[in-house]
Amino acid sequence: MTDIQHLGLAEPVPPKAVRRARGRELRADLPRGTHAGWEPPTGRLDPVSAVRRSNAGRVPELLEIRVGRMAASPFSFLRASPDVMAADLAHTPSTGLHVWLCGDANLSNFGFYASPERDLVFDINDFDESIAGPWEWDLKRLAVSLVVAGRERGLHAKDNRAAATAAVAQYRHTMRRRGDHTLLELFTLRLDGKEYDQGLFSKSFNAELRRSRRNATARTNDPGLKRFTVSEQDGAWRFEEQPPLLVRGTDEQRAEILAALETYTDGLLADRRDLIRSYHLVDVAFKVTGVGSVGTRSWVAALQGGAPDDALFLQIQQAGQSALAPFVEPQPYAHPGQRVVDGQRRIQSVSDPFLGWTSFGGHDYYVRQLRDMKGAVDPTRLSAEQLHDYARVCGGLLAKAHARTGDPVAIAGYCGNSDSLDRAIADFAQAYADQNHEDWKAVKAAIEDGRLSADTRHNG
Repeated sequence: MTDIQHLGLAEPVPPKAVRRARGRELRADLPRGTHAGWEPPTGRLDPVSAVRRSNAGRVPELLEIRVGRMAASPFSFLRASPDVMAADLAHTPSTGLHVWLCGDANLSNFGFYASPERDLVFDINDFDESIAGPWEWDLKRLAVSLVVAGRERGLHAKDNRAAATAAVAQYRHTMRRRGDHTLLELFTLRLDGKEYDQGLFSKSFNAELRRSRRNATARTNDPGLKRFTVSEQDGAWRFEEQPPLLVRGTDEQRAEILAALETYTDGLLADRRDLIRSYHLVDVAFKVTGVGSVGTRSWVAALQGGAPDDALFLQIQQAGQSALAPFVEPQPYAHPGQRVVDGQRRIQSVSDPFLGWTSFGGHDYYVRQLRDMKGAVDPTRLSAEQLHDYARVCGGLLAKAHARTGDPVAIAGYCGNSDSLDRAIADFAQAYADQNHEDWKAVKAAIEDGRLSADTRHNG
């Protein structure tokens, strides 16, 4: 398995014709139809054992919440078990053309967020598993998530397959177009939050995007100040506890996080470092977030500027090894938080200005803004028409991301102009969605007979 190949400044980039031919030649050894279907490999780890293994190193008191959220539905299980699918993807065909992967390209990891200029952007937005690897892995996980989400919504099998097919088709078309861009154009290309609402999709999907965009626009730090905090008598404010989901840190933990944030700011660009050091740390709290990340150490820090309502919230999220790491070439990162941040910066054309990494208490973390203009589409509530449109959006975004770090011309050469790859990966997506459902049922059965403990009171 080879890593992403980058030329040195003294080496010329091969002509596009050569790179395109390289991609086409790969079809002889790996026909596109070989991506279809799924059979569990011999010795596959059972899902209950996989859950137990993935619980290792997490906060013990939160494991029951994690299992409860995982078992809420097949889509929740898919979201919470990238390690299970990563091990399975390692047994599927690969062209050997590598990109910087999102690592967990399920539908819930696409959404709105604010650019440094306060524009609303729609892109991939979760990078805990980000790592260099085969482009097919991200695309297959996206296709599977479409089928699983559609099933959860109760859509017909043909509609779910059509959505998966549409995602791959859009990936192919976008990759081919990206191959015509210059390297600098690929680096600077971005899609703002209004670009999709231009008659490209159905009225119902555009309405869903507008709803999500309004929600994202409203999720700024000012409402967050009122939602997460209470005022003291002296006019100061602190986090309002909601145990076990939000628990204030001790004075000792506050001092430890303050020192860690000082180290973190050393790695920011000078202007951003000066900006964030104009704030002062008011309070810290331990916060349970997400589905798959439950049980990892996640802190939120509230910072205050020169006025009572001048708030900045940072999330300090524990970073560990990517779920894909055992199945790819070793990556040159001593700090897993830097891997996450570098992956985000590579994949997104515009990123959170406060991304960084730090360590404290014997654990490694990455840092980002907690909630600034973040919003998402809930794929499990979409109609067949909307899911089909959303598949096209996410397939195109994934191609844009991969084109930034891989060779879009070679990948497009392999994908080709026919629908062979679309149909093959759609076949895989349906078969693997069946596997995911069986894994989810096994975990549910383990909860029912007491082999796994779950707390479902905090699944909302």
